[in-house]
Amino acid sequence: MYASKLLRTVATFTPEEVKRLGRFLRSPYFFTPPLAKEVISLWEHIERYYPDWEGPALAKERSYAVVYPGEEFVVGRVDRVMSNLLKAIREFIIFEFSDLRDQKVTRQLVLAKYYQKRKLEKYYRGVMAQLEKIQARRQKDNLFYHDQFLVDREHTLFETFFNQRNKGYNVAQTLRSLGHFYLVYRLEYFCWLLTQDRHNVPLNLRGNLLENDQILAAFKQEIDWEDEPLLKVYDVAIQLIRGDGAAGEQAYRELKRLLTLYAREIPFKALKQFHALCRNYCTREYNKSRGAFLHELFALYQEHLELGTLFYQEKLTPATLRNIVVCALRTEAYDWVAQFLEAYRDRISSTNQPQAIYRFNLANYHFALGDYERALDCLTDRYDDIYYQLAAKRMELKIYYEIDLEVLDAKIAAFKIYIYRISKKVLPAIPREGNNNFIDLLKQIRRTNTRFNLPRIQKLTEKVSTKTSIAERDWLLQKLKKLTQD
Repeated sequence: MYASKLLRTVATFTPEEVKRLGRFLRSPYFFTPPLAKEVISLWEHIERYYPDWEGPALAKERSYAVVYPGEEFVVGRVDRVMSNLLKAIREFIIFEFSDLRDQKVTRQLVLAKYYQKRKLEKYYRGVMAQLEKIQARRQKDNLFYHDQFLVDREHTLFETFFNQRNKGYNVAQTLRSLGHFYLVYRLEYFCWLLTQDRHNVPLNLRGNLLENDQILAAFKQEIDWEDEPLLKVYDVAIQLIRGDGAAGEQAYRELKRLLTLYAREIPFKALKQFHALCRNYCTREYNKSRGAFLHELFALYQEHLELGTLFYQEKLTPATLRNIVVCALRTEAYDWVAQFLEAYRDRISSTNQPQAIYRFNLANYHFALGDYERALDCLTDRYDDIYYQLAAKRMELKIYYEIDLEVLDAKIAAFKIYIYRISKKVLPAIPREGNNNFIDLLKQIRRTNTRFNLPRIQKLTEKVSTKTSIAERDWLLQKLKKLTQD
């Protein structure tokens, strides 16, 4: 049974969940299959050896002897018992992890539906009144709008069948709550889509953005926008994502203002998304050579660290950690970076290499200080994260350039081959182009006919400055500027 789906599923349970599963299986209400006795026997045998799922006692033949003591082994017989046990475990998972016990509105709606079907109008209206009180106390997040639609829909269905004389069907309110529900999720997913890659949005979805504007305009006419802060903020967020130039900056300033104004009313999950939008905007503008946005971005990182919106499971992901360090080093906040890395060295999530991630960022810090040997010592040969792997290879090239090692040319060629061999599924087009551009321009800077050749240096500087996608742009510009001073 070692590699069976049954044991692999049970192996995911915590000790407490294993105990609850045992109680579930022994309940005749939840579990009455044809082979109940055999299934319980098999489960008790498995439970006895928890969590040793690969011990000899759980071999199929040994398990068979427990379920059918004294009987000759029959191929396929215990497999049927395993299948029935797995079916029961799936029912347990559905019951245990459905979140029904934690969702007050869903529970009350189930009760309301029961009273409606049994024509207990008095009790039904009591449940609906309780639902109104629950909704009135809730923060208006996405789930609130979803639940409000379900509540209004239930009320409409009831009135349609039981209150036909007065015709108070509640349809208008249900349509309104459906609109809220639809709009808030639509705006959320547009933000997700455009935040991930605003330049690669499919053409049909770009067209739908215009439709989205029409929907927003219609809603603004029929509801008081000031009473719906989440919708209002999403509206401005969409303007920020779509906007460029002065319109983009105006939307960014307005989004920051609204996030401060509605700080207590915006759900934390949405706040994290809006903060990410603000940081992405500043990064985008800085990459357009708008230097002032670098300090704006660093201030956002400091603020969002304090507010907790940068964390995942109370820790920082490798990407977030690196982005913070790179931004801070570019502002020359060296002491802050040193303190930050020490404070978060044990708070790195989503990686099997937390110490390697910490040491890479420490290497970045030493490199910024000009301590190239210590930076090189902090690097490892392999990172699970492809973007860390690429950044480490680029840093290695930069170090070899700074200390003028002959091996640099060979390393540049090896890096070029490495990028060529990476699957397009692993490395998308834009970062692939950015790394290739870095390599090509570093090779051109390295050429002997570049040094002391001011027209060529100026031409390369213009090329580095205007490339849409290029890694290590600031460092390359520094090296070109230094060539004019040598």
